[in-house]
Amino acid sequence: MPDFQHAATIELLRQKKDLPDLQESLANVLKMLDATRVQASEKKSSEIAEFETEYRRLLNRKLDKMELFGVEFVGPAIREYSLSVAYITLTSTVGGNSGAVDVTLARRRRICLRGEAGSGKTTLLRWIAVRVARRELPVSLQEWSARMPFYVQLRDYVDRGLPSPDDFLERNAQMIARRAPDGWVHGQLRDGAVVLLDSIDEIPVRQRPSLITWIDELIETFPQSIFIVSSRPVALDARPQHGAPISEFLEKARFDQVTLESMSLEDSDLFVRQWHAAIRSGQLHDAEINEQLDDYERALCQTLRDRAAIRSLASNPLLCAMTCALNWNLRQRLPDNRMALYSHALNMLLFAREEARGIKAIHSEQLQPNRKQILLDHLAYWMLRNDQSEVEYDDALERIKESTSRIDKRASEAPEILLELLERCGVLRQPEFGMIDFIHRTFLEYMGARRAVELGDIGFLCEKAQNENWREVVVFAAGHAKGTMRNKLIKGLLKGGAFGLRAPSLDAKTTAVCCLETTGTDLDEKLLAEIKVIARSVFPPRDLDVSRKLAPAASLDPKLLLDHQSAGEAVVVACICCASLVGGQAMLPVIESYADMPGSLVENALLEAWSVFDPDEYLLRIIRKRSPGNWTVRFHGPWTEDTYNCLMAYALAREHPKTSGLIGAVMLYDNFGTIQIKEMRERFSPMLVRYFGKLKRLKSLEIYRDIGAGALEALSNRSQIKDLTIVSTQCLISPRPSSTSPLCRT
Repeated sequence: MPDFQHAATIELLRQKKDLPDLQESLANVLKMLDATRVQASEKKSSEIAEFETEYRRLLNRKLDKMELFGVEFVGPAIREYSLSVAYITLTSTVGGNSGAVDVTLARRRRICLRGEAGSGKTTLLRWIAVRVARRELPVSLQEWSARMPFYVQLRDYVDRGLPSPDDFLERNAQMIARRAPDGWVHGQLRDGAVVLLDSIDEIPVRQRPSLITWIDELIETFPQSIFIVSSRPVALDARPQHGAPISEFLEKARFDQVTLESMSLEDSDLFVRQWHAAIRSGQLHDAEINEQLDDYERALCQTLRDRAAIRSLASNPLLCAMTCALNWNLRQRLPDNRMALYSHALNMLLFAREEARGIKAIHSEQLQPNRKQILLDHLAYWMLRNDQSEVEYDDALERIKESTSRIDKRASEAPEILLELLERCGVLRQPEFGMIDFIHRTFLEYMGARRAVELGDIGFLCEKAQNENWREVVVFAAGHAKGTMRNKLIKGLLKGGAFGLRAPSLDAKTTAVCCLETTGTDLDEKLLAEIKVIARSVFPPRDLDVSRKLAPAASLDPKLLLDHQSAGEAVVVACICCASLVGGQAMLPVIESYADMPGSLVENALLEAWSVFDPDEYLLRIIRKRSPGNWTVRFHGPWTEDTYNCLMAYALAREHPKTSGLIGAVMLYDNFGTIQIKEMRERFSPMLVRYFGKLKRLKSLEIYRDIGAGALEALSNRSQIKDLTIVSTQCLISPRPSSTSPLCRT
């Protein structure tokens, strides 16, 4: 036992002696483990960073392209163009407030983007995805740059299970989806991504309850992410047999309802320029075509200002592109009357486009040009009679069956024919699953009116003339009808409804006068004289609502809007509004006649009409003719060249210019040489740069909006501007920042 204790003591002393070596070894092992962990972490971080970079590049490559309507008519150009070239910033409305869509989206986390088919919803969502992926966003959306975008096209999941987060890469990053780091998508969504869910309306009604559940789970699971869904309004507000409309769910989930508006004249002008620029980019080696494109672009921009019918047709991106293509196809010879204009447009959509692309119909015998027209006319008139702007697929199929039975007894092939019309004709579309409509209501009315005339439904049309919603149909019918039938229609309109037992309403009288647009003077002489008497009796418009009704009639005879000063300020304002709705050179003398009439309402109407006409000519003929004494606010000094140019720049920069704000801005400029732009409806356009460049004493320009890079460069080159400040919309805006105010500068 003593020997054991002695041996144990010696061993303990030896181990104690070796303890520092053991501790050092252990420390070295721990250091090695830490280094391994750091290396592994750095490697993982590097792999994640590489994957994210590759994902952003792939998404950009996948989504940064769009097919422009009409390129096939120009020449052997490329079919797809970069969104960066063709995209324009649209106007949107939320809660009654209107503004550029990028500003509207800023600082909102849940957004429902509403817009009719062709209004640019998908293009906008793809643009957001591309810009977030590239971290190239306007100032208003800079906060989104650090986020990861996920674009989901919902039509890919019709009658399929909706995707889990891990499946978000399935469509747009399929080649790298399996290399995604474990939990990467979930991590991005948890930290805050930008999730873009495109086209709710393309999900069938039977699948929408599961869609609502899916969206609800997404927003509850990932509250830090930004969610944007898009849809046509009809799909959002449609009430299913069981449950509530999608709009009610989105409202409860605190989605802001953002509506894309129709394109303004400035929007259309910019789109025309972008369309031609995109075409030029695909015709780099054809100098002759490029020179023609320059001429066509200038001519069409002027045509938009001069002709209300064409301006109305180019009301959304899709139809504006069609107008550009039509202008090219007709070699700038756009028809002077609407009947011929829409006839050419439909011919291009129904026949010429497919011929240019070398595509033949599957059922070529049934779908020869006249067959297509007959089938579509029948469907259009049925929809009008049943007060439907869109129709369920099954109802449309029944109409096609009826038509084909009468034409060639081949009703059994109706499903294939309807599919052919949807895919090939360019006039019908399927805005949501199970629903069909016409690409533009004008085409529905034009084709339906043609069928009504073929059937001889003159009495029915006369009765419907009491309804303002039928005015365009009746006007088109007058254009389609010939000889005795045309005279019968006009006589019926002048008699009024109920077999002539009651006097015609203002709507019926207005419709009769508007028919002169499509009939011209090809009427019975007594009827023509009677319509002209009625035209004088319904003018002048008494308020803005009536001015909108009378605009088509005013376009036929601008003199009807002249010499109404004695009727009072409200009537004069309505006349100016009516003239601006028509637009064109013929309406300038009308507005010019009221230029010097006193009154703040007249003043506002004159300023709001400015953007419809050529700005320089309007300045010379209208604004300069208004004497300084008739402006509601007096300037301290004389009216100078800069005063007028500054007024023009402000009037064109704002959607609804008000006198007090404009005059205050001009006074600020006169006193300090400083301009502030706080309420921009649109991005800062090159046109405005030109007008600001005319200001000789401009020293400081403060813009409370995002502006394009081209405009920024152009402004920076103005040598007289010493201080150019772009103020973030997130900054606190003071009444008049001084040179020492803390501004967010770029």
